[in-house]
Amino acid sequence: MAVTPQRLSALAAAVCAAFAQTAWSQGSLEEIVVTATRRDTNVQDLPMAVTAISAESLDKQNIENVMDLTAVVPNVLLYGGGGGISGTVVTFRGIPNVGTYVDGVWQVSNAGLLQRQFVALERVEVLRGPQGTLIGRDSTGGSIQIFTKAPAEEFGVSAQLGVGSFDRRDVNLSVDIPLAKNFYSKWTLADYQKDGFVTSVVTGDKTGDLKNQVVRGDFLWTPTDRIRARLIFSSNETEALTARVQTFINPQVAYDMGWQVGIAEAHDIASLAAGGVGFNCKSTVAGCPGGALDKYESRMHNVPRDLQDLDQATFQFDYDISDTVAFKYIYGSTEMNTQAHTDYAGAEFNFFMNYDVNRLELDSHELQLTGGGSRISWLAGAYTWDLEQQPRSRVVALRLEARGAGRSTADPRLCERDEFAHLQDDGAAAGTQFQRRKTSRRHRRRSVRRRQRLGRNSGQLGPAVLASPPARAVRSVHTGDQFLDLQQHRRIQRLGSELARGAERLRVLRRSAVSDHRQLGRDRGLSPSRPGQRQLESRSSRR
Repeated sequence: MAVTPQRLSALAAAVCAAFAQTAWSQGSLEEIVVTATRRDTNVQDLPMAVTAISAESLDKQNIENVMDLTAVVPNVLLYGGGGGISGTVVTFRGIPNVGTYVDGVWQVSNAGLLQRQFVALERVEVLRGPQGTLIGRDSTGGSIQIFTKAPAEEFGVSAQLGVGSFDRRDVNLSVDIPLAKNFYSKWTLADYQKDGFVTSVVTGDKTGDLKNQVVRGDFLWTPTDRIRARLIFSSNETEALTARVQTFINPQVAYDMGWQVGIAEAHDIASLAAGGVGFNCKSTVAGCPGGALDKYESRMHNVPRDLQDLDQATFQFDYDISDTVAFKYIYGSTEMNTQAHTDYAGAEFNFFMNYDVNRLELDSHELQLTGGGSRISWLAGAYTWDLEQQPRSRVVALRLEARGAGRSTADPRLCERDEFAHLQDDGAAAGTQFQRRKTSRRHRRRSVRRRQRLGRNSGQLGPAVLASPPARAVRSVHTGDQFLDLQQHRRIQRLGSELARGAERLRVLRRSAVSDHRQLGRDRGLSPSRPGQRQLESRSSRR
């Protein structure tokens, strides 16, 4: 199909109308202020891959925990480890080592992170890419920043009740209580419970249940406009039993491993000796065609439950030294106790099980000094930590004597291995950052001139058409006959650049269409100077 100037004009009009509609719709975008660069910045103005989700968006999208971020944040994957969802694996863009921070305090362990519910949050920031310079340790792949809601200045009560499938019961209560002038408090209590969904035909119990309780006390003191102190105490207790089903059984796999010889065979021998149905795909694999178990059934002998107990205290002190220089201090104290039980066989006998207990204590101090103006900004910071860890790992395994071609004896023996450790890690780090930005006034004048030229050429893209009415009293910029707020002005700047690129593509497309039209005429024997008349020499040669 030949491209005519009329079609190009129609295409240009459609593109301009689409851009104009986009400009109007962007005027209603929610403005979210983030601290990804250690400064309060609009998320739309950050030159980095940041996804910020406000409390309202968390509620609308039903994001209840960090596992739900996988569905709404691109290039983010969170899932349970080999021991189930009590262990957390986080990767951004396929890169591990993703740090998690709550109110600026680094979370020393991700154990139970997927099971903790979001309670009274202000926003969640997901930063993709290395963040070691500004954020801190263990942030090679990125970081997850979780911010809780600060106490309100007036008395208020917020309550949420929820019910769902598997007998789910959710209760969330927050109360804001002013204690004195410029001294406020927030008290939060949340309880989440649900029953399991995988039934053990051996014991009748269900796995996959969850109990999560959160208690938080938050205090805010603002003696002056330049000083802000906040103290947070929180307790988070989680109890769960990971749901497991058998999906595949092959004794040869254990033989090939070498260190787990004959486990599947041992379960089969023990089950038959006890008058059972053995350990095979028909009897044990969930949902096996023609098998004995349904899709959500197992023969698992339930192991003890996984427990996580997290107690944390956070103190933040902010002091605006001047209009351009600010100081911040963050102290974090974390105490975490975890118990994780893993039955790797998932059968009616506990022949191979891990029992891991860990105790963590972390004290951290962070100092930040920021400053700068419209062209130059700088940051200086220091961080110290003191980590004490006491892990204990107990393994109960079946030891079999191999004979023949990988076959085992019928006289197994249980063996246990118990390991203790006492680890201590402390250190300090410091760094600075300087950033220089180009003069905004120069780019503002250039953008306005470019947009005005486009408006004269097209006849439809003047500032009066694309400008939306001011939505709030903020700093404004004069462009022609309209006063626009600064945020809308920047959107129009970006729109002008996109329109310029679109107009250039249309000109290239038109030149290409004209060239193709001329080449088609040459191929058909039409004279370039007199289109529509065949050359006499070509007509004579055909005859």
